[in-house]
Amino acid sequence: MKAEDNLAELIPPVLLAEVEAMAAAEHRAPREVVREAVERYVRERQPLPRSKLTPREAGERIRELRKGNFLPEGETIKSLINFGRA
Repeated sequence: MKAEDNLAELIPPVLLAEVEAMAAAEHRAPREVVREAVERYVRERQPLPRSKLTPREAGERIRELRKGNFLPEGETIKSLINFGRA
């Protein structure tokens, strides 16, 4: 596809109207909105990197990271949940 192709050839008219309305509301060019959407689409569909750790090494790493993580004196999980709800 050539760089000079316009958005109307790539996007159905109904969606193009929505893109133009969104772009106008954000004081941006429609082309910027489409580019951002396509970049996000590509980024989200990239496969997650494979871990180079064995399951045993991963478990050891998790246990190591958990060391020293304690609740403050007198706090419980339930009290933290209730605090978050308030």
